[in-house]
Amino acid sequence: ARLGVLRCASCGGRLSVASQTKRGREGQTYHFYCCRPTSDCDARVAISATMVEEVVVKRVREELADVEGRASAEQGARDAERELAAAKGALDAAVRAFDGLGDLDSAKDRLRELDGAVDDAQARVDQLGDGGTVLTTGGDRDWDKLTLDEQRALIRAVIGEVTVAPGR
Repeated sequence: ARLGVLRCASCGGRLSVASQTKRGREGQTYHFYCCRPTSDCDARVAISATMVEEVVVKRVREELADVEGRASAEQGARDAERELAAAKGALDAAVRAFDGLGDLDSAKDRLRELDGAVDDAQARVDQLGDGGTVLTTGGDRDWDKLTLDEQRALIRAVIGEVTVAPGR
């Protein structure tokens, strides 16, 4: 789903975007959100993508109107680096403590666990990078300067869920 927040009031499932081209001189394509074709929804919903996106974006911009802020991954990256250092320290300490006990299965299991923790922590550090990703917003006045992905991220951050019910 493009917005990622639309849900069906009947089945609770996430709505996905679809399109339909009308025949005729212009052959216009209309985009809409609907229940997934594979869902078991008893009362499938569909709503114009243009209409619901305008409503959702308007609401998000209203919520952001008085917000001045800056979001950064820097703190998360620092935390991940600390977790990686702690995991490596625990593994090194265990290797030293278990030195000479090479045949004990429990020692080997513990070392594998600690090694896995180091791998997990390293993956998190790699994912977050140096924490340099920064998003600065001056309320809704900067909305048009944001990329589509940044707009979608703000939509998901501001609006948890939009429920679409059957009917008009």
